[in-house]
Amino acid sequence: MRDTGDLIIGSIFVLISASGRFNTPPTNRSSTTALRYYTAWLCYLLVGMALYFGLLTFPPIVEGVSKELGFFTDGAKQLAAVSTAPLIALMLTLLLPKVPLLAEADEWVREHLQLMAAIPYEARRLAADLRRSRYSVSPALQAEVVRRLAAQGFHADDVLFEESPNLRHIWTKISALMIQLEEWEGDRRFGSFLASYEPGFADLKRRWSQLAPKIQLLYSIAPGDAAAGGDRLVHLVQAELAEQSTEMLTDVYNLISRGLLRCGTTYGARITRLASLGFDLRTMTMKPKLTLDHLMTLSLVILGALLPGVTLFYRSSEARIGALINQALMVSVIYCAAVVCAVYPRDHWRFARRGGNNLRPMAFYLTAGLLATLASLAIRFLFQLMLYRSLSDALLHSRLGMPWSLCSFVTAFMVAWMTDDEPTSTIPPERLRLFEALGGAALLALTSPLVVAWLVQVAKVLDPDDTMHQPAPPYYLAMVSATCIGFVIGYLVPTWFRKARQGNALPAEAEMRDQAAPAMA
Repeated sequence: MRDTGDLIIGSIFVLISASGRFNTPPTNRSSTTALRYYTAWLCYLLVGMALYFGLLTFPPIVEGVSKELGFFTDGAKQLAAVSTAPLIALMLTLLLPKVPLLAEADEWVREHLQLMAAIPYEARRLAADLRRSRYSVSPALQAEVVRRLAAQGFHADDVLFEESPNLRHIWTKISALMIQLEEWEGDRRFGSFLASYEPGFADLKRRWSQLAPKIQLLYSIAPGDAAAGGDRLVHLVQAELAEQSTEMLTDVYNLISRGLLRCGTTYGARITRLASLGFDLRTMTMKPKLTLDHLMTLSLVILGALLPGVTLFYRSSEARIGALINQALMVSVIYCAAVVCAVYPRDHWRFARRGGNNLRPMAFYLTAGLLATLASLAIRFLFQLMLYRSLSDALLHSRLGMPWSLCSFVTAFMVAWMTDDEPTSTIPPERLRLFEALGGAALLALTSPLVVAWLVQVAKVLDPDDTMHQPAPPYYLAMVSATCIGFVIGYLVPTWFRKARQGNALPAEAEMRDQAAPAMA
């Protein structure tokens, strides 16, 4: 019990330290979507735990590193004699930056996972989308903007809500957005974000209050668009104020993008907030290929397909209902992870897209399958650790269920293949969707008997006396569950991917066509 307690306490310290390093600087969380951030964050924690348990397995490595650092003192020897877990936890928390190889490896892993999570590029991309988007103000907000600007000394002619590149429209847009940002302070989630974003938001309010009298004075001296009247000094002042206002508007966009990514957990929540701010969603390309709403829907559907099988298996065996529900949740998460491995890297890895002669990227299909296999092994181990609360039991049960990773490989390969399918004149979208659903059902139905047979062989080797009481499901039950899951994944995921890709491409092309003629003129 003492060793188990040391192991758990050491794991907690390693996880807390790794989580803090990944979110350094603290703006990392507000630089990308919740799905991308927490996926990369979880991978980083898994790497830290793998390193922790790896060093526990090989104590001589810990002793050698400690001697090189001059840390292996009499007190450390006594600590290591009791348990090596606290010593390794200390090494991976406080001493990690001082261990050359470990520090370099940790930095490399962290940078690549943050790059995978699009930190901070997602916030910059969203800010660029806001900058290109059309912006309109509701009548109620127009009245509030006019009232606030009139209180600062502006006239009605100084307010311009129509799209225009001149200073009047830029300042009107800044005022409208700042008024709405002030309303965010009363919102529980966005208010906490603005409080944590200090001094950024306070600096914006200060610049807004400092620029207002300068611009109002410019308008009073030289009213109108071409108000300079040939005065070169007024022209220079107007150009400088326009530049400062444009920089401030860019900073406002950055603040809004980070606030949406931090507080808008799902894609639906972000676009709802953008629509309320006045941005035209038809001129934006922010929709991801796979959203958190999609994954939640998919996991719930898979869980619903598994529950009847769980009930039947519980009645026909002596398995515990709690363990079976835990297994159903685990299977749902594993299949969602396989889908993420097949879809998410498409926009980030060059070899994940079709090459010359429209050839399919077979290397990526295999890579996605391998990533899904590794993810399934890690997820299975974590669920078994939560269920049995013993490292040895969790490892043994994970090895007993290892053959199920074949289903993850097949699912990721299948989804990666299907997302490259395109409707044709002979196979319209609805028929293609049905074919993909039937193909997914057939593939997993054929895979499940192989997995069950493999489970039986592994159990004979690892648990010949049947002390673990982890029976393999019947062939018919495994086939029915796998068929349902394959049908659901094939029916939903490829179509979601194609719709998101079309939704991202068409508005941008339409926007370019709309702007082509004025730009040429």
